Amino acid sequence: MNLCALLRSRRGAVSLMFTAAAIPTILVVGLGSEAGSWYLIRRHAQNAADAAAFAGALAQTQGQSANTEGLAYAAKNGFCNSGAAGCVAPGAGVTQSVNIALVTFNGNRAVTATVTQNQPPLLASLVLKNPVVVTARATAEIANPQPPCALSLSGPLTIGGSQTFAGGNCSLMSNASVRLNSAPTFSGSGWSVDSTSGCGPQHCSLTGAGYDYFLPPAKPPQALTNLEADTTNGTIPAEPKKPTGLSCSNGSICTYSSSATWQGDLTINNGAIANLQNGTYLFDSLTIGGSLQLAPGATGVNIIIGSGGITFTGSGTVNLQAATVNNTYPDLDGVLIYDMETASAKINGSSNSVWGGAMFFPNSDVTWNGNAATNDNCTEIIAKSLTFTGNTYLNVSGCSANLLPNSQLVLLVQ
Repeated sequence: MNLCALLRSRRGAVSLMFTAAAIPTILVVGLGSEAGSWYLIRRHAQNAADAAAFAGALAQTQGQSANTEGLAYAAKNGFCNSGAAGCVAPGAGVTQSVNIALVTFNGNRAVTATVTQNQPPLLASLVLKNPVVVTARATAEIANPQPPCALSLSGPLTIGGSQTFAGGNCSLMSNASVRLNSAPTFSGSGWSVDSTSGCGPQHCSLTGAGYDYFLPPAKPPQALTNLEADTTNGTIPAEPKKPTGLSCSNGSICTYSSSATWQGDLTINNGAIANLQNGTYLFDSLTIGGSLQLAPGATGVNIIIGSGGITFTGSGTVNLQAATVNNTYPDLDGVLIYDMETASAKINGSSNSVWGGAMFFPNSDVTWNGNAATNDNCTEIIAKSLTFTGNTYLNVSGCSANLLPNSQLVLLVQ
């Protein structure tokens, strides 16, 4: 074939045209696939940021390091700080970083996690000179729901029978589970029933109250923490071995004065009435078979109960109010009962009984059979575990801040 014929030949033109068209098509498809991988990395990074922020915020609610927990949960989701011990790059030339920061959101504490991966371009290197930066960010807010007016520190909170809770603007909270054996009634607004480990065996969907059965544990009030420290360091004197006790019997009316030292057992029997004047009382045990009340003209008392605990032997009536200021033991301000016993306690006060103030039973399983309303809107109960079996009034609107447990809620907000 001569040169002119060769130039006029059209054989193979289609192949050349296909090849010319296929090259950009393959490039576009390849770039699209690579961009899709960046999107997938972005999704994984967002999951890691969400987990890191939430874990960091949960750690903060328990006084632990948000940075430590946040980094740990980011690593569990495949992202870590390049160069850190144990951090393995997911590919050649890939670098990662995780930053955990304490911030403020809506006036509340919050934790922000920022996850970044620098991804070297492959086919995209034809048009991109620098690594592709994939970033995800999440923020978890630590909100404070209604403060608990009843808190089980480590055991279940049980509502044993059909009963009414009056007062409101607070929660019944367990740092374990809630057991609802019947459907309680709530009088007043702002009620909530909360726990950290679920609810059972029935009636978990409440009427008249909110509920959340998977909150972080509530922290004890500062007053209780201080009192336990006072007991350990000797600020509150050690309980002696059975000093002479006090007894009020056979329908008598007895009046007692306060003391900064232990006064032994107080026993009230056979319909007797024991009047307490203003001040501090330290009793090894308190046995109530009659009535216990403030003396005429008295305004408040603070009572410490030792290893003997509280025992009810009849249907006695209690009418007590906490002193809001205690010059001898300032950590008792606003505390009506601080019970140090480890045995179970059963409070049988009648529906006319008034317990005004904070009541702490940190080492006891307490069964509470009901009480009447107080006048200062501060009646709260904190125990190792709590069982309610009678109509109960609870309200913390009049309690000082150091008497309130700290209930917390972690929310992913960004």
